[in-house]
Amino acid sequence: MLGRLGNVLYWAGCIFSVIIVGVGLYIWSVEPNARKEPLVFILVIGGLAVVGWAIGWAFRYVLAGPQAKPQQTARNTRSGSV
Repeated sequence: MLGRLGNVLYWAGCIFSVIIVGVGLYIWSVEPNARKEPLVFILVIGGLAVVGWAIGWAFRYVLAGPQAKPQQTARNTRSGSV
């Protein structure tokens, strides 16, 4: 149950990050003052997006545990086939 909550909070963090980037792009396109200091603007928007994603990732890691990598299985076990 907590694993599912962790995944939901992770996706909420991802959606928050996408919204922040979208709002940043909108502000960049309509607000001329945003273009005066482009590096600061990009760092602030990018920083907020990364923080939102990192908080979601931390919730998922704490509540769901580390995600195991799927094991690879051989599709064709005959020798000599590619």
